Amino acid sequence: MSNDLHWGVHVSSCGHAIHASCWTKYYNSITSQDHRRTLRMRGSANYDTERNEFLCPLCQTLSNTIIPILPSLRTFAHDRKLAQMSFSEWIDGLEKALNGSIESRYEIDTHEQQIFFNPCPLTTITKMMAERAAQNFQLLFGFAGDSRVQDFSDSIRERLMSFAKNVYMFGLNVDPDEDNDRIPTVLWTSCAYTIQSIEQLLRIDSKSIFSQLSLRQSELVTCLIKVAAVYGSLHDSDKIKKHCLTLLSVLLLSRTNIQIPSLIDIDLFHLLVSLCFTLPILFASKETSPSLTNVPPGNLNDLYLVRLIVMAHCIQILSSQGFLYETKINDNQQAKMEKTINDDDELKTLQKLVEKIIKNQTSPSSLALLLPIEEIRDKLKLSLFPLLRCTALFYHHLTGTSWPSESGLDEYSTICHYLALPICLSKLLDAENERFSNDLINSWISNLSTSKSPVKYPILVNELHSLPREYIDLMNQVSQGVAPYKYARDEARSPCICLTCGDVVVRSSSSSTATVPHLMTTNNLISTLLNMDQTMGPCNTHTQHCCGSIGLYLRVKECSLLLLSIINDGRINKTRGTFMAAPYLDDYGETDQNLRRGNPLHLCDERYRTLHRRWLSHAIPEEISRNMEFNNTSIYTHNWSQF
Repeated sequence: MSNDLHWGVHVSSCGHAIHASCWTKYYNSITSQDHRRTLRMRGSANYDTERNEFLCPLCQTLSNTIIPILPSLRTFAHDRKLAQMSFSEWIDGLEKALNGSIESRYEIDTHEQQIFFNPCPLTTITKMMAERAAQNFQLLFGFAGDSRVQDFSDSIRERLMSFAKNVYMFGLNVDPDEDNDRIPTVLWTSCAYTIQSIEQLLRIDSKSIFSQLSLRQSELVTCLIKVAAVYGSLHDSDKIKKHCLTLLSVLLLSRTNIQIPSLIDIDLFHLLVSLCFTLPILFASKETSPSLTNVPPGNLNDLYLVRLIVMAHCIQILSSQGFLYETKINDNQQAKMEKTINDDDELKTLQKLVEKIIKNQTSPSSLALLLPIEEIRDKLKLSLFPLLRCTALFYHHLTGTSWPSESGLDEYSTICHYLALPICLSKLLDAENERFSNDLINSWISNLSTSKSPVKYPILVNELHSLPREYIDLMNQVSQGVAPYKYARDEARSPCICLTCGDVVVRSSSSSTATVPHLMTTNNLISTLLNMDQTMGPCNTHTQHCCGSIGLYLRVKECSLLLLSIINDGRINKTRGTFMAAPYLDDYGETDQNLRRGNPLHLCDERYRTLHRRWLSHAIPEEISRNMEFNNTSIYTHNWSQF
């Protein structure tokens, strides 16, 4: 997953539970009822049974799959002796496993050396380690099986496999393929992306991760993490092992030049989640696999994995474009962290890292002044914050470990204590064996390349387009580029402002040919979309080029919001939509759709903030479905694909 998070598979839920047998009866009833209809009746256009869509029987929320509810993962983990090994010994063992699994062969046809992974047995790895380290490594990764751990029944397995298949199918918009190797990876990345979305929602509300999540969020994350954790034990273990080795090759030293993406372009939280689910299976024997004893128990593996990921993220942040030379942190961001007491060891360690990174950069910013090392330290900790918050949320729901009690520390320090990470960066970046930490860091720095999509740290939450306070100013801006009176009789051609990017979208001609619509921004810059589908309106076309399948538009002439949800999977091409009141109110606190009253309108920050939250939580399709359910007349009066 790229670290710009340009796209991702998001999972949401209304949080309502239902018996599996009851849901089967309910779903069969609505599908049979839909098949009996010769004509689509009112109330059924807001979901499509051909795409496995249905409405929650309790709250009528649009859904397309169900997620099984599993017991605590601790019930699957059998008792074992705790391994006592250092971070350097753990790294050494994994590097031996990685290098021992790399094989190559010469392809006669392409005249190239092909590199592939053949997972190495645990016994082979332990023979290359010192006796004490080998014993602890065996304790950490060895699996003897446990007769007390019961396997899943066939029905539960079927539900788990079905959910993972649906996440893959709907998330990537592809045809069903139960044997596709990407199914587990898409499930794990959807787990990481969903947690990141929840963390962003908490961030815009200035809430700590220790604050209580809503019931639907808490239930969703817990169920999703449990399903993702056990799914690796149900899949082909050899494929999971190879995937784990591929992920490890991004972080660890290898003796072979493997073609891997640069560390600077990878989202490390996605890497953390995937490695957490695959590492327990890395040395699982074929005789005991699949086994539910391979689920991640939250042991030494996870402790050192978090430390390794945070170390890599420090290098990723410091090496990002302009990080060392940018302006100071603004006051609002600085206020989120308490004043840090200067630590000489911390500053010295960071200074050495900065010097290495500057020396490795091909084109350092010679004209820009280097920030003081104290400001770089504060900026680095602020940039680490989103990853630490997501990691704490993930392991809280994975292990069930309760949040720490009030300790008087700031959130950064409390999270570090919760994850057993040192607060001081010098203790984090200087492992007990300096050779291993230095070799890793030097390898990461030397292999850094120019980012394909530069990301600036600290990463900010995506915002909707900024609107002017007065509605008359908005109308004046739009009127500079288009003439709304020309389209007074055709509401599908009314100028609309895309709230995602700020472009003004309007059809330029009334002819039915593939005429190019003009996309005019409020500063009169004009861009063009070519080869527009004749059957698709300008907002639909712009949505697919701008933000995928979900569009948010402000219809200027009508003073209303247009919400679009485009479904196009190669077999079905349709658009759902709805109108909502714009976030502009008059002096009496009332909306004025279609500008009938003509009173001066002002932007309501609370309404726009609510829309922003719905957008960030990926709830626009749900909002459209609800409005179509309550306003049945809109189903017949509008062809949403023409907007």
